[in-house]
Amino acid sequence: MLSRRRLRKAATRTVVKHHGSAVENAGLSRWRSRVRIPARQTLRIFFAILTSVRKEDVIAFARRDWRAIAALKRRRWAEQRRHMTAAEALAVGDALRDHLSALRSGWPTEEDRLEDLAVHIRVSESLRLAKTSQRR
Repeated sequence: MLSRRRLRKAATRTVVKHHGSAVENAGLSRWRSRVRIPARQTLRIFFAILTSVRKEDVIAFARRDWRAIAALKRRRWAEQRRHMTAAEALAVGDALRDHLSALRSGWPTEEDRLEDLAVHIRVSESLRLAKTSQRR
């Protein structure tokens, strides 16, 4: 078990991620998301989590075969996409877009939208050309 002093020291060096924004010094900085938690309460939560985590569990987690896990995820998503309807694929895309806009309040930027429009125009033109070449 870590002493309170060592926990506090560890907390001040740790960067906690929440909704895509880094909270330095374990909550001593303000949250950039809509959620506002007082620094003292954040520290209490952080200490409670730290004291409840066992060292051997952290080591086991860090030593996992991350490449095998990534490969398994790729295979699972490929299989899931194979059986997805167009409506389901659009729903997944909408959920991802909603999630990203919750993480980054200014997303998409005007530049992102212009780049996206340029890609849509290019793809649309390519599809139009492919369609006319099939008629011949």
